[in-house]
Amino acid sequence: MSPSLLLPASRLALAGSFALAIVSHLAAAETIVVDFGRVIKEEVRPGAAGLNLCWLLDSDRRRPHSPSMADALATMKVGALRFPYGHLADNYLWHTPPYDDVRGGLRPKVGTMQDNPGKWTWAVQPDGSFKQAMDFDEYLDLCATLGIKPLVC
Repeated sequence: MSPSLLLPASRLALAGSFALAIVSHLAAAETIVVDFGRVIKEEVRPGAAGLNLCWLLDSDRRRPHSPSMADALATMKVGALRFPYGHLADNYLWHTPPYDDVRGGLRPKVGTMQDNPGKWTWAVQPDGSFKQAMDFDEYLDLCATLGIKPLVC
């Protein structure tokens, strides 16, 4: 046996007692009761939570929902909103050539069709542009309207 695995008798006794306590605790029958009728806290401090926004699904302009994304975010009192969404942001090109032409807004596309969301035909056109997706202007308008801090990836 290697020296690093040897424990003094006092540590072995302590470790054995600890293991016995855990096993005894797990063996005891416990009941957890959840009372959905009892309110413990009425509401979270406004602005305490932040969310990811999925530009592919969360557009109120291009994919109307009921309730709207704006209403849902207002109800949740979101303080920060991330755009574009999580790991998919790695395959999000913000603008395409000609770069100095922004008359119609930014023209985002996927960086590669080989990775998601490029493979998702329900979300991406064959040229790499997005179908019915929220654009950056809509995202900033949403943040401004609701007083949400934008968190841009």
